[in-house]
Amino acid sequence: MLKPLITSGLLCCVVTLSVHAAETADEAVAVVNEQNVTEHDWKKYKEAVFARARQGQGQMQSEADMMQGLIDRELLIQAAKAEGIDQTAEFKRELNTAMGSLLASQILDDYLAKNPVSEEEIQAKYDELVKTTTMPQEYRVSHILSATEEDAKAVLTELQQKGDFAELAKTKSIDAGSAEKGGDLGWVEANAVVPEFATAMQNQKVGELSETPIKSQFGWHIVRVDEVRTMSPPALAGVKNHIQQMVSNERMQKYVELLREKATIQIVKPVAEPAVEKPVTQEESAAQ
Repeated sequence: MLKPLITSGLLCCVVTLSVHAAETADEAVAVVNEQNVTEHDWKKYKEAVFARARQGQGQMQSEADMMQGLIDRELLIQAAKAEGIDQTAEFKRELNTAMGSLLASQILDDYLAKNPVSEEEIQAKYDELVKTTTMPQEYRVSHILSATEEDAKAVLTELQQKGDFAELAKTKSIDAGSAEKGGDLGWVEANAVVPEFATAMQNQKVGELSETPIKSQFGWHIVRVDEVRTMSPPALAGVKNHIQQMVSNERMQKYVELLREKATIQIVKPVAEPAVEKPVTQEESAAQ
């Protein structure tokens, strides 16, 4: 577990090497070979562990385990210095790249701190999204699920002969959860059900039964759409943080574009444009 963490945390490690002496004034959380491991080191190390765990690239660790990992990293840093690795050309190239990434990140943080997103901007972006976003529909739908097509067709025949849907669902459906509710699945979105069911649900009129049983991985469905409505936009309070991040990203992008406009840029080594697939003409299609 230690090696992936150290590898993925290369930026943190190399920056620690470059600024280690400046951070010795910070409060020490451990001392390794008379070298302070600081509160800043500890905070950043824990953040790296938590980030990896959230991304599914590692497990959550106890503070004792994380402290041991931080100490192990300090030992590796000291060993690298003793071997002169921090003086090699390869390391200096990596350090320069890492410092460049850190500086780019910090200037954006600094820019946002000096140009914070206002409540008015968040409200305006929310209003814009509400106005321009087509909200999906949701369906109040009921179904009767059978194990075989033959059973489903028999149920459909009964329904077509004025059988009571709710009663047949209670006695015939193998979906116990909805059967006791008369087949009612409540309000669902198309992306919340299997594709075959979603297609039937979207193509049926309110009150109509599916013309034929619908096959899915669960069995054979007789579907009835009871109501359709367009979903309401989420309240601003529920998406405020997301919208604030959107506005922040737009602001950072504009800042970078402004820097680009003012800069003198020369691309010495041209890069290839992404390949664009040429549409096949009718003549070429016929020839194939």
